[in-house]
Amino acid sequence: MDLRDILIASGMLALVVTGLGLGYRFWRQGNILLGAEWAILGFSAFNFALWVTFGFQLSFEISMVCDAFSRSIGIPVVATLGLAKLTHGLDVSKTTKWLLLVGGFPLAYALLAYPLIQPVLPYAFFACGIVANIFLVYFAVRLARVGEQAHAFGIMLVNVSFVIMALLEGIIAIPGDETNLILNFFFLAGWVWALGFAEIYFAYQALARHLARPVSPPPPPVAASSQ
Repeated sequence: MDLRDILIASGMLALVVTGLGLGYRFWRQGNILLGAEWAILGFSAFNFALWVTFGFQLSFEISMVCDAFSRSIGIPVVATLGLAKLTHGLDVSKTTKWLLLVGGFPLAYALLAYPLIQPVLPYAFFACGIVANIFLVYFAVRLARVGEQAHAFGIMLVNVSFVIMALLEGIIAIPGDETNLILNFFFLAGWVWALGFAEIYFAYQALARHLARPVSPPPPPVAASSQ
């Protein structure tokens, strides 16, 4: 295990903390979809760190299936519906939630299992991700409207960084990716995703506080004094 592997593992462990820790908080708050997707991200990163550190092939395969789940179903559908629960009061049925969470894994495995579709798979994942990118723009607008400009800017920054990472994951190669210490995809992805999904969590909490704030009734009219 060389320095490059240590740096990659550090980013993945950061994503483990974000995914599992904040995913648990989402779950405790009643947002099962966001909680589950964040946990899947953390579990994927944990297995990838095991592969980088110890070379466990099974861990690598688990991580790739989880990654395919997140890129095809998890972020575009599951996470978007989870955010929509806050922004629109949309809460799908328990059956729908578990169909998405459980049924998405056979789909993810099937996508990885057929060699003929591998050349176009990064483009398909990128196209799926556009759904979440568009919703994050709307999410930033909602934050700005309630006065959370810092989080609105943070979400837009996260959105741009996620688009860049999606392009780098199989569409545009980083020169020297196989040997660079810092400018390699897996190191950048681990930290970008860890910080990005953490910002989405904290921005979600900020918007939730505003939406839960009761509206003060208007003051009663002041009676005109008699002359």
